[in-house]
Amino acid sequence: MDTLIETLQGESSSLPEGLLLSLKNERSDLAATSRPPVVAFSRVKAPSVNQSQIGPKRLTRRLRKEVDEQLQTVSSLFTEVTGSESKIEELHALRKEVKKLRYVMELTDGTASELRKLTEWQEALGGTHDLDVAISFLQASRWKVPEAALGDLSRKRHLMYVRFLGIALGSSAKVIPGGLVSSTRPVR
Repeated sequence: MDTLIETLQGESSSLPEGLLLSLKNERSDLAATSRPPVVAFSRVKAPSVNQSQIGPKRLTRRLRKEVDEQLQTVSSLFTEVTGSESKIEELHALRKEVKKLRYVMELTDGTASELRKLTEWQEALGGTHDLDVAISFLQASRWKVPEAALGDLSRKRHLMYVRFLGIALGSSAKVIPGGLVSSTRPVR
């Protein structure tokens, strides 16, 4: 809810009057109802792990296997989303998988450069997803949202997607008519 409000605040002048206030009130109501379960959960004791059961070699092997699996998943999703920016669910899935890959690589031998690149991917994919959520919310809401506001959000979303492609494919990436992407460099 906070991200939706933050995303829409930049568009407040073109949105229906009262929409942001309504969202903020709804957020307050949700926060109040979620407090008791959060407090109860905070009292649950975390399970303990005997570190002697996890040998360093075994852990390293498992983490490297996880990196390899995540790389395959990311590569497959990446190939799928570079052909069309309309693959909203796949872009979001890619964002989640990139996050997992980055976290596992932080535990292994990921270089600073690799981690920085994955962070850039995450941020661009996250910005794209935030705009997807905002557009979807406005289209489904009871509020009469001017087409111009939806158009502005769609343009921002497109630019964020193009930013992601530029980061992912490097400076040789080109967006050609129809939303397709070409690059003279292989994807890493």
